[in-house]
Amino acid sequence: MGRQGRGGRSPIEPAAHRLARTLLLTGLLGLALTGRAATFEEGFEAYKADDYAQARTLWEAAADNGDSRSMFSLGSLYMRGNGVPQDPAQAYAWFLRAAEANLPQAQYNVAFMLEQGRGVASDPAAAIGWYEKSARAGVPQAQAAYAARLWDGRGVEADPEQAVRWFAAAARQGHPGAQNSYATMLENGIGTPADLAEAVHWYERAALQGVRDAQLSLARFYREGRGVAADGDLAEYWSARARGEREGEPPPGSSTPATIATAKASAPPGSEEAAPDAARPDPPVVAARSSPQPEPEPAPRSAPAAPPVAPAPARTEVAAREAPSPPAAPTPTAAPVSAGLPSGWFDTAPDDHYTAQLIGSGNPDALERFVSRNGLGERAALLEMRRDGKPWFLVVYGDFASRDEANRALAGLPEGVRKHGGWVRPVGDLRKLRDGG
Repeated sequence: MGRQGRGGRSPIEPAAHRLARTLLLTGLLGLALTGRAATFEEGFEAYKADDYAQARTLWEAAADNGDSRSMFSLGSLYMRGNGVPQDPAQAYAWFLRAAEANLPQAQYNVAFMLEQGRGVASDPAAAIGWYEKSARAGVPQAQAAYAARLWDGRGVEADPEQAVRWFAAAARQGHPGAQNSYATMLENGIGTPADLAEAVHWYERAALQGVRDAQLSLARFYREGRGVAADGDLAEYWSARARGEREGEPPPGSSTPATIATAKASAPPGSEEAAPDAARPDPPVVAARSSPQPEPEPAPRSAPAAPPVAPAPARTEVAAREAPSPPAAPTPTAAPVSAGLPSGWFDTAPDDHYTAQLIGSGNPDALERFVSRNGLGERAALLEMRRDGKPWFLVVYGDFASRDEANRALAGLPEGVRKHGGWVRPVGDLRKLRDGG
């Protein structure tokens, strides 16, 4: 791993040598460790007592014996600088060892650090593979992150149909951002048939966990009576919650708690490999002051944001379902745009110009409503291509001479548009895709 431990020794030197040295120099381990290997649990107890040096020594010994939890915990020590100099490169190296030993939470951390270039050269494409491994092992943060990247094409071919399946998997495990994104896709019919009543349900689950966008969406739904009976009191309640008011107060006329409590695991992280696609909770990563925490999840860009709504009854049967098993990533094919679709300026824009890809769906009517609702006007174009032999549509916005100009225009669009995870692409690339090139 290229790291030198205390006294210039490698962290992967034989466990017996390190334990003998520790006994001689510090006397911290005492006679209890004589003749046997250190364990993760002993390091865990030292960590809880704020004895980071002893925790590190014990975890290094246990890691040398193949304990992935100890590898993960060492990565956390170096990431946080607990008892050692803060060192993202060392943290990444330990997380990677744990990830290769099939610890799902470590796989998520490796993906995050690869994508962000923390402690390792940035490699979004390599990150995707680790996000997927962790997602398939049931880690909800990884499922949400993988879905977000399938949604907007970061490091992988954009695929809203798979994105919605993974958002659903994370949502059913209680991930608030995924619940909001799943609801938005259900509302707009993106990657899945539109279902306003189901969207209301998931907006409420996210809203009760404090997601402001979901609270605004619930308020809008109750004002407009979309997918739920119009109710001014509930519309005002969720508007107030979005402003940071009435947070301890349950929704009017409901016994639903004002918030949804989320359980925090307190046991040490497990190292067993989960069956693919199983919807299981996070490997129990030790909570603050119990054990080192993983790095915070990268905040995935939300799927299309929708207007406000209100609470729907909790559906406990949904939470028990298994995570969907997404199909293999499809290879998109393309066909010429259908006659009559508004393409306008896009047909004559130079190939080396840029445009903002805003949203995609198999339902062109929903996309046209999206363009109209957000006042995008004639600068928007609707492109048709084919995916898995079926029509697929994209909304793009504007003809810009440079990527920077396109990004500035994208940043200036209404919040409800930007929440869809728009991104800038060369016109020529999209034209080839549209025309089957």
